[in-house]
Amino acid sequence: MSLHVSSEGKDKDSSELSSFDFILPMLALVAVNLLVIIGNVMVIAAVFTHSKLRSTTTNKFVVSLAVADLMVGLIVLPFSSANQVILSTRTSLYSKQGYVEEEEEESAMI
Repeated sequence: MSLHVSSEGKDKDSSELSSFDFILPMLALVAVNLLVIIGNVMVIAAVFTHSKLRSTTTNKFVVSLAVADLMVGLIVLPFSSANQVILSTRTSLYSKQGYVEEEEEESAMI
């Protein structure tokens, strides 16, 4: 899979984005997200299945933290990961086409 962006006056290789620029960061972020979800589910399950762990007040706070972290893993991280990869992919395409230098020059003039 590769993304192509048409560019006038540039060769096709400079505007082509390889699949590694998109797939590898996405796989890494998905792996982290899965670790967050699985780890927090395991903490919650451990506290609820063992009566000794349920009896202490400290573990109730640990479960509360695990539930909050699980919600972050389910709600926030998927969107944040997708946003991060899409923005970095767009930046890679622009830098391969030379747009980043032009934008930096314009911002320096202001």
